[in-house]
Amino acid sequence: LGVYALALSTDGKSLYVGGNFSSYQGEAANYLAKIDSKTGALDQTFTQTTGPDNPVNALALTSSALYIGGTFTKYRGSTANYLAKVGLTDGALDTTFTLSTGGADNVVNTLVVSSSALYVGGTFTTYRGTASQRLAKVDLSSGNLDTTFTKTTGFSENNITISALAVSSTALYVGGNFTVYRNNANNGTLPAERLAKVDLSLGNLDTTFTTNTGMESDVYALSLLSSTSSSLHVGGKFTFY
Repeated sequence: LGVYALALSTDGKSLYVGGNFSSYQGEAANYLAKIDSKTGALDQTFTQTTGPDNPVNALALTSSALYIGGTFTKYRGSTANYLAKVGLTDGALDTTFTLSTGGADNVVNTLVVSSSALYVGGTFTTYRGTASQRLAKVDLSSGNLDTTFTKTTGFSENNITISALAVSSTALYVGGNFTVYRNNANNGTLPAERLAKVDLSLGNLDTTFTTNTGMESDVYALSLLSSTSSSLHVGGKFTFY
């Protein structure tokens, strides 16, 4: 049991909580809850007796919606394969974004929003039936896959996962247990040792930042102080960089 993800509302009044729990202060709260950021009181309009059917690993917030990723395949009884969009007030499922067929084919671990796009990382290899090797870019409204960014290759090694994402105004930083990423020419792969920087539009690897050396073990967390920050903070299992 535990809390895996937090997201603070834009007005600072509400805190959204995701993880592996079934109650909060004695009230039902299945893997997802909304609480008052000052008092800690549970918002029972948003937090229903049903919710995701399995743990929530990641949250991403906009001014109008909450995106959740995890190990779930249903939300309030409706199909929601590992990724869903819900209302900020009532927690209702957005069925335009969250289709009853499709979605990711495996676990979502991390989410980040940039402009009109949601970047998704995890262990999945397809999204809505199209190859998306552990990393995908989807439209915030429709949930459609951006196939300019998301190629049929990507982080294509076996038994790997994307654990962390961070976005700046110009790039997406990716952390996990991978060692290669698709070649920008979509032919073969390039070295990317557990940490990579890719273009927001094309998904191309920045080979100045991403070299054939990096971390010798897994990256679990990434943080930028702001979208224009010149420093990236990296946490994980590694002992060398």
